[in-house]
Amino acid sequence: MQVSLLKSLIEKIADPSLSAEWDRGGTQIAGTKNEIAKLAVTLDPSVASVQEALAWKADFILTHHPLSLTPGLPDRDNTYTNVLRLVLSSGAWLYAAHTSLDVQTRGPVSWLAEAMHLEAILPVEAVDRDCGYGVIGNLDPPLTWDEFKKKLYSILQTDHLLTVGDFPDIVTRVAYCPGSGMSLAAKAFQSGAEVFISGDLKYHQAQEIEGLGLTVDAGHFALEEPMMAACCRELQAPPGDEIQTRLFPGRNPFHFQVKFQRDKK
Repeated sequence: MQVSLLKSLIEKIADPSLSAEWDRGGTQIAGTKNEIAKLAVTLDPSVASVQEALAWKADFILTHHPLSLTPGLPDRDNTYTNVLRLVLSSGAWLYAAHTSLDVQTRGPVSWLAEAMHLEAILPVEAVDRDCGYGVIGNLDPPLTWDEFKKKLYSILQTDHLLTVGDFPDIVTRVAYCPGSGMSLAAKAFQSGAEVFISGDLKYHQAQEIEGLGLTVDAGHFALEEPMMAACCRELQAPPGDEIQTRLFPGRNPFHFQVKFQRDKK
């Protein structure tokens, strides 16, 4: 498949014209390969993920996060320089669909809404038509907090959640935003959400929104890794089956230490 056609397929899912002004998405490294046989999809342009993709002989690597939001000279030995070195020496392309993917309310970002069976989903903050940042929708039937919590644990495959605010008796409306998205919390609660799920909640942000509703910090990785898996599925087996597409799982840099107390004998 020609690289121009592959880019157009990606940009149907993640329209770059809807990217935030501050974003540095799109082509990160222009490759020398015009024909693409293998597309690698991954969350981060980390050294490990890029090495795995190139070992698979990927011609094009699609990531969510850009290589850098402030690119500069490769004048030090760091991730930026090492990824540049790896990709440039291979001739492969590196492309990031960042906020262009985040705003697609009915695109891969909707994976959590689908898993929770949310209805009448809308963006929390509209950008264009039905596109925008964050997702909000209705639970049918409504769930008690305990029921909703168990469901969320199962969907996110985790045994811990960080919360701020009072637990609602009944959850009827839910909003979320992968990544950070805490600037959307107040608007989500104003739009009727009892629960807002974020990927990156900071201390002072928690203080500001504490009395508005219940905020759940599910973790950046937990919300965005499945989003990229959904993106990969949308790109698999394009017309003509001209390309192999493979997801390269990312890595959560956070590890949670749990204190265990031995039973007294």
